[in-house]
Amino acid sequence: MQTPQRIMRKVLAAVIRKARAAGCKVETVRPNRFSGHVSRRTLLVNEHLCSVHQVTKKSQPERAKRFYARVVVTYKKLEKVAALIFHVTIDGLPQRDFVIPSRVLRAALFGSNPTCDRKTLYLPLERLPSYHMRKPAINYWNYEGAWDRVR
Repeated sequence: MQTPQRIMRKVLAAVIRKARAAGCKVETVRPNRFSGHVSRRTLLVNEHLCSVHQVTKKSQPERAKRFYARVVVTYKKLEKVAALIFHVTIDGLPQRDFVIPSRVLRAALFGSNPTCDRKTLYLPLERLPSYHMRKPAINYWNYEGAWDRVR
């Protein structure tokens, strides 16, 4: 059985490969380069701090036609990083990376006056037409493989 650290190293290696293939300069972050705590899940993409989240589980609300990944996002994290990278590796679904700028998430999830410190993000795992003409607050599909958003 693999340790969580070894699994995360493989995830970071896959993300680094994809980002470099898209023409990005990617470095791992050394804790002494920035003041304060730096997570091992943080990368420097084109000189911008980015947080990597591995998505391995899907959920389907009752009577829903779609599968989602639930990810908890904190306001503090969104203030510290330029983008969140969601690396989706779920059995039966294609491997994907969503590169979403933190300013987009802050505006959609917390607004201009945040009243709580964390929100749950529901990342759609399959591309389906909008339901009852309801548009999502964030069209996540615009950010699939959007490495150019971190420039």
